[in-house]
Amino acid sequence: MKAHLPAALSAALILSACGAGAPTTAPAAYPPGTVLTVFAAASLTGAFGDIGKRFESAHPGIKVQFNFAGSQALRTQIEQGAAADIFASANAAEMDTLVAGKLVVSESVKIFLTNQLVVVMPAKNPAGLATLADLAGPRLKVVLAAKEVPVGNYAAQSLGKLDASLGAGFRDRVLANVVSYENDVKQVVVKVQLGEADAGIVRVRRRGRA
Repeated sequence: MKAHLPAALSAALILSACGAGAPTTAPAAYPPGTVLTVFAAASLTGAFGDIGKRFESAHPGIKVQFNFAGSQALRTQIEQGAAADIFASANAAEMDTLVAGKLVVSESVKIFLTNQLVVVMPAKNPAGLATLADLAGPRLKVVLAAKEVPVGNYAAQSLGKLDASLGAGFRDRVLANVVSYENDVKQVVVKVQLGEADAGIVRVRRRGRA
């Protein structure tokens, strides 16, 4: 069950070619035996996994290797010298940092997808949540991504914007219900699925654009 946040922010997902040393653009043709290393935000695990399989089918002899994690963690890995051919970040900030550090090819950066924040709950909704205002209720257990993670930062911003419509202090009351801050979206979803939280805030993909 999902309830859309009316004041949700959109997070840009950005695709860029990058390398461990000097930036290089992706080759137009891939010789057999090529391994393409893709660093992608954890929220893209399912979609990119499917895309990778289709790409490999269309390009026999080419292997796509994925590294899924929080965008901030992936950015740090690249800064520390990890080799990647493609970096798909869940926000512009991590990409901008790598561009400034000349670790990605700025001309190759593309916004290919936006996101919308949603509230997710266990299938049976044991807490009986019906509206966003219920997130501030007593004894509720909420799980969010850490503030260093794009979706965690956006969630905090969105909750703050809801103070105007749901009452001053709404954000603080919701944050008081947080029982854990996770490293990525997948971990938030798992906590909710296991019944360790009554609700979590994650993001869903919206229509892409080149």
